Amino acid sequence: MAEAKKAEGNAAYKARDFSTAVNLYSEAIDLDPENHLLYSNRAAANLVLENFEDVAQDCKKCLELEPDFIKAHLRLATALEGLKKHDEALEVISKALKIGKDGDKGKKELKKLAAKIKRVKISEDKSSRRAVERALMSGSDVPTKDLVKLQEELTRVVTQAGKIKRDLDLKATDIKRADLTRHQLEVLLDKSPDAV
Repeated sequence: MAEAKKAEGNAAYKARDFSTAVNLYSEAIDLDPENHLLYSNRAAANLVLENFEDVAQDCKKCLELEPDFIKAHLRLATALEGLKKHDEALEVISKALKIGKDGDKGKKELKKLAAKIKRVKISEDKSSRRAVERALMSGSDVPTKDLVKLQEELTRVVTQAGKIKRDLDLKATDIKRADLTRHQLEVLLDKSPDAV
């Protein structure tokens, strides 16, 4: 009975009647709540309808039943991206990329989605930073959340700069030691009676 409802849902999906597909997959789930594919299919239909919360719930249930199901990871990450939960989406992608074969179509799609999310995050960070800078320059109040985010970024950059400086100092010390050692060798060779 659940398979019949699933088949009807698939037909509705192919006919681009996504609301009907969601309803039919729901009926199939009522009949067979342990079938991970039903949750995945309903998530696919809801994704087209941009019901991102519903997609996330269905994908999480699908992954409870079948943790290695790449399509559910992809749909969950896409839903989280739609909800502007970029860090969570990247976490899902990171976990999913450790599953299955590297050549899987789903993995390729996950990598594309990760790149897209990273571009969006960079763009949002830049525009948020510009808004804070404009507000500071104009004397306006800056939202506390943006100031905290800016402070965290500044701390990260300063910490990273400190690490780079320490690395450079260590390299400079190594170079000085190497030069000193080479000079000492040259002096010793010049003083040696066997030196030609």
